[in-house]
Amino acid sequence: MPKTEEEMLDDMCWLMEQTVHVRAQCKVLASALYSAKSTTKPWGVIPQRVFIQDLAASLNRRGILPNENVAKFEELGYEYMGI
Repeated sequence: MPKTEEEMLDDMCWLMEQTVHVRAQCKVLASALYSAKSTTKPWGVIPQRVFIQDLAASLNRRGILPNENVAKFEELGYEYMGI
């Protein structure tokens, strides 16, 4: 059975560093992904893939997404976007 968007967001959220601000981070992540999915849909797969890759890289550079979780985060992000 395929995962729901909410389940995919939960999986992605748990890949980020668990800090006191986890709930806020998860809400921001959910908002960003929803916005990107809605906005990039008419333009196709490439902009969605680039967004997910850039988001993962940015979270990683800021120490929010550990190196070992970047690939899994991207994989889940692509699944969330439907690509």
